[in-house]
Amino acid sequence: IPLPDAGDWRVDMERDAQNALRDQYADFYRKQVEGAMRDIWERLHTEVTRFIKQLDVDAEGRKGKIYDSTMEHVLHLCEMMEAANFTNDPNMQLAQHKIKAALDGVERMDLVRNDGFRASTKKAMEDAIAALPGLGM
Repeated sequence: IPLPDAGDWRVDMERDAQNALRDQYADFYRKQVEGAMRDIWERLHTEVTRFIKQLDVDAEGRKGKIYDSTMEHVLHLCEMMEAANFTNDPNMQLAQHKIKAALDGVERMDLVRNDGFRASTKKAMEDAIAALPGLGM
């Protein structure tokens, strides 16, 4: 019996199985990275939205209560975005830079005492969240 060559189904069967496994693992890991990135985007969206609500002033002039922890969470998620941007997503880099710039030098007490600073910080955060991808939210 002659030895089978490439192109013979008995030889190609092993190669096809290897390719199928390789594709399966590549797809699995791609989905894992996408899920992790989506989780960061969603968490950031939630925290930035919460912070914007805290910066809000209603029609009667009542101000939302601003918490240091919310600002800390937003900054922490920005750091996570920088560290976890495995795909070098330019949207993620842009959003991270906008949020960091909006919070650069911002102290809670300045936001509490200075209405103009509060309003400009709120506007900067709204612009930053507008840069986030839609995410179906």
